[in-house]
Amino acid sequence: MGKCKRKGRIVQANKQVNIVQMSCPGCKSCCRKTIVRRRSRAPRRCMLASGRIFQRCGEAARIYYEAPDAPASAIVRIDNDTRCTMVVRIEQQRGRELGGTVEQGQQVSFAAPSLIRVKIECPGSSGICKGFYRIQLLR
Repeated sequence: MGKCKRKGRIVQANKQVNIVQMSCPGCKSCCRKTIVRRRSRAPRRCMLASGRIFQRCGEAARIYYEAPDAPASAIVRIDNDTRCTMVVRIEQQRGRELGGTVEQGQQVSFAAPSLIRVKIECPGSSGICKGFYRIQLLR
């Protein structure tokens, strides 16, 4: 008789319980066990909002995202694909504002603990600003 080689497999039954089954294909009864583990806390839900940035330089700041309900913590990523400079303003709860500039070809990420709105402005006299934004909401 050879050694028993266990094969582990994780099967998720629902949001709260992980069931790990270990079975041996060569034996009939030596390794069949079921171990149940409970999770200690509920997982965080992540929601994603993304889109294209496309606006003329010299225009007023344009709102690209506005929170539909209560503010949530978020990670905001801005990609600039053009030669213009983008000015990003992230409005937060209690009037706080986070901002920065995104130069040509840059990708910049901002961490906002209580995101309400994302505005992007392209200062300059002529041209078009193009890029992408990606907002990952953590609830």
